[in-house]
Amino acid sequence: GFMPPTPGFMPPTPAYFPGIRETLPEPMSKPAEQFLNFSHADLIAAVQGLYLDKLKPSGHVILKRLREHAARDYAAAVNLPEQDIDPEDMPRVDNKHLRQMCGNSDRLTMITDEGSDFSVVLNGVPPDFIDPRNTDDPYPESMWKEFTAYLARQKGSDAYMPGGRYACAKAFQQRRLPFFEGYSLGQLCHVVQMAISQRRLLGHHHGDLVPFQ
Repeated sequence: GFMPPTPGFMPPTPAYFPGIRETLPEPMSKPAEQFLNFSHADLIAAVQGLYLDKLKPSGHVILKRLREHAARDYAAAVNLPEQDIDPEDMPRVDNKHLRQMCGNSDRLTMITDEGSDFSVVLNGVPPDFIDPRNTDDPYPESMWKEFTAYLARQKGSDAYMPGGRYACAKAFQQRRLPFFEGYSLGQLCHVVQMAISQRRLLGHHHGDLVPFQ
């Protein structure tokens, strides 16, 4: 069985998660970066999850999802609650390797997007993604009213949200807010974008998103 960890003790790293922060980092020699180990099945699971979330599987979003899944699996491996393991503490994903795997996959079609990013679609599965930059507002006014009131109540550290649209939407999802019940992560990304650009409910402040007061 697994021994409960003593406070401050980092359980031994399972071999399939290289590069998890060690308790005593070596200050002198910085080892070559260990990238996250993932399989084609892991990639497909990440893309399928993004489909369920109605999020377009862009390269940078697939990277995030792979790290989230790795954090979830690591938490299970060391008997910790999922929220105790931060996906940001997982090894980074090698973008070149990801692009190659997407390009070689017989289950995915790769699309080159503007700039250096790319996205994929699952072959034979009609995409149903929500474009967060769409300026049409399909959401009920009652949700906006409750969301506005909720933001006005946030004080201190609760008022600070992660600065990225995806990370902010994820934070709202984890707070399980009743007025967002049934909303997909794709819809929440859209709501966050509208709250910034159209509703002026959230604004950037030193890299975070905060309610306009």
